[in-house]
Amino acid sequence: MLNEILKSTIYFSYNQFMVFDEQFDREAGLLWTPTHSKQGFARRQSSASFLTLAQFGYADLVVGASLFASKSDYIRAISVPFYTPSGRVLIEGPDEVRIGRIVVIGAGYYRLTAAQRLVERALYQDEEDTIAIDLYLEMVETPLLKSEIVISDQGLAPSGLLVEDADVATY
Repeated sequence: MLNEILKSTIYFSYNQFMVFDEQFDREAGLLWTPTHSKQGFARRQSSASFLTLAQFGYADLVVGASLFASKSDYIRAISVPFYTPSGRVLIEGPDEVRIGRIVVIGAGYYRLTAAQRLVERALYQDEEDTIAIDLYLEMVETPLLKSEIVISDQGLAPSGLLVEDADVATY
């Protein structure tokens, strides 16, 4: 069960959205390699970017401080290790800048799971599907070492071990 701490709408773009600790806002934008794209995420210790089911659009966003609970309509779910030294976590799309979507949780180590589902299929070719994103922040005592693709879909094609680090994008 998702213990909701935030409900919002997010504008995602370039097939991604970002989750990062407030102290690491300069590291929020990560450099995606072809390997990152195939596995559906790029991450550093205190920031993560997740590949979305659609290229651009708005998504209903629910954030919870709880253990991941699979739902039958989830199409994709990815868990990554996440560290928040400040306890202030921002969730943004690449084209959103400091809009104030902040979740305040305890500082520490977490299993961050991003689960996505399809809300409505696009009717026309020039439209995007409507999606929803649920984020689960589960505090853990011992830092996790590996990410996991919990629910995979046809948009993911990881090859071998998951890449656990990404460079910061420079613009």
